[in-house]
Amino acid sequence: MEGLRDKVIVFAGAGGIATAAAAILGAGGARLVVGDVSPASAERTVQAAAEGGGEGVATTLDIADEEQVKALIDLAIERYGKIDGLFNVAANVDPSQVEQDTNVVDIDLGVWQRMIDVNLTGYLLTARYAIPHLVEAGGGSIVNTSSEAV
Repeated sequence: MEGLRDKVIVFAGAGGIATAAAAILGAGGARLVVGDVSPASAERTVQAAAEGGGEGVATTLDIADEEQVKALIDLAIERYGKIDGLFNVAANVDPSQVEQDTNVVDIDLGVWQRMIDVNLTGYLLTARYAIPHLVEAGGGSIVNTSSEAV
């Protein structure tokens, strides 16, 4: 893809869609900062970018934890000096919770709140911390997506 060389893209979430996107962005020479609750998944996503010619760094991220979100954005700035894009793809796919998210009458409120914290509030937090850097850089992109959890 043209125009991606040295673009810095922050991934909040890894695996699946994120890994496929990382391979495409890496082929264009993008630099990725990937955070996920699974360090191994974050590493595999960075590896997909590297195999295509890109580069990146992986870190642990609970997108529902504001301090961890801030640390993810700070890592991108410390490592690469800028952010050109944010890709929110994190989702709560913990089988023990997804299986309980069946209906409004029976769902445990703790399970409900965790789903909201990850699948909604986490996306707000990443945008909150990334937008000032995107504005400072003169613009950028935020892509919010979901897969099996929503």
